Amino acid sequence: MIRAPANEGDVLFGFAGNDIDPSNGLIYAAEVKKKLRDGEYYRDPMFRERPDCIYEATQGGYEIRKNPFHGNADLTHDLGEAPTFDRANVVLSEHFRYFGASRIAIDEPKYPALRERLRALFQGYRVNHLPAVRADLEELYKWVFEQPGPSVRGSPTHPTRRQCDRDDDGEVSCAPR
Repeated sequence: MIRAPANEGDVLFGFAGNDIDPSNGLIYAAEVKKKLRDGEYYRDPMFRERPDCIYEATQGGYEIRKNPFHGNADLTHDLGEAPTFDRANVVLSEHFRYFGASRIAIDEPKYPALRERLRALFQGYRVNHLPAVRADLEELYKWVFEQPGPSVRGSPTHPTRRQCDRDDDGEVSCAPR
């Protein structure tokens, strides 16, 4: 999970997996401004109204808020096991580009080492790169942020395919649309 090792000042890149896009297009690039640990994001009223604040801190745990993407079954995967919830970390960025479904193709002639590395990757994160890959990433970062325009430039990579609702007992469940 990328939120665990990421720290302030780190640069994160999100590339599409082979099952989404065989060219492994760039979905997002972001510089981490702040890392909120131990569920702080879900407890701080400043973030409560954000659409991505999908969990609410309760006494001794978390509850999922109604949203189109996640249900109760996602809580442990996203936040970790009770009582520690060791995955309840969030990284914040003000310097980012999100391309989503409008992802940027990674051009082989321009970024040869990165293109080769992406072909061989599986899901997960990498923190150490060979010098040629690092040089390609630095060049890609520079190019992405030189382009004028808004920070959000595309719709989500995965359109909402589920409808999530809270029942009378407070349980959130999701079903295909």
